[in-house]
Amino acid sequence: MFLDNGGDSVEDGGAIYVVGAIMSITLSIFQTNSASKSGGALYLSSGTYTLTDTLFRGNSADDAAAFYTYGTSMTASRVNVFGNDSDDPPNCYDGDSDDEYSGVVVEHGR
Repeated sequence: MFLDNGGDSVEDGGAIYVVGAIMSITLSIFQTNSASKSGGALYLSSGTYTLTDTLFRGNSADDAAAFYTYGTSMTASRVNVFGNDSDDPPNCYDGDSDDEYSGVVVEHGR
């Protein structure tokens, strides 16, 4: 569980910030993490990533409170995203990425 990570001093990726890697996240909970800019819980850039059976709840950031991806190849399966707080976009950002989503449930936060 990734709980209460980040804060005002962390600009991107409150719990995890990764650039240019191959990484899998499975059976995880990201809860009440925060970043002052992007990816309240998770910031992923320029790599290959897999999210499976993962929950994002109560995270916050200016952009993409749950997760922010840019220039990635990501596969997300059975991911639940709800109750996150962000100005724009509310939960997830997928910029210039080749991402695939299957069984992803997103409840729009703020």
